[in-house]
Amino acid sequence: MKTICIVSVLLVLLFGSCKNQPHIELTEKQKASIENKVKDLYSHAISNLSKMDMEVWSEPWSQNSPVTVNSGAMYFDSFGEFKDSVTQWFSFREKQNVEILHLDAMAFNPKYVLIKGCNKWDITFKNGDTLNADALATLLWKKEEEGWKIIHLHESWQ
Repeated sequence: MKTICIVSVLLVLLFGSCKNQPHIELTEKQKASIENKVKDLYSHAISNLSKMDMEVWSEPWSQNSPVTVNSGAMYFDSFGEFKDSVTQWFSFREKQNVEILHLDAMAFNPKYVLIKGCNKWDITFKNGDTLNADALATLLWKKEEEGWKIIHLHESWQ
């Protein structure tokens, strides 16, 4: 059921934003260029997670478009809510290391790219507990005036 909801949100965002816009067919070279650019941005964002710095971590998120996030059993309908939750979780952590295990990208058109990835998390909490887990992530990126920005995240922890 959760997957159906996520796919529905992604489709509404994608198709809702495409109305009254001309259809632009990308060449394979254009698709590869866009996909590689967004993969690089995603890789940079993941590397910044280990810093646990909210300002650095917030850079790739859209400030102009509605942002939705489904993280495990929690749903956030704004980036502000999600940022507050992440700030709280960061406050419990002594350190963390996040490593990309697998990464795919699919450009729908010049404005939207879907990223699918699996990341390995190694977290040490301030109380000495540790958490080692993989998380599957799906992100929808949108090309805005400021560049490529995240407008949707769904992650599931294993």
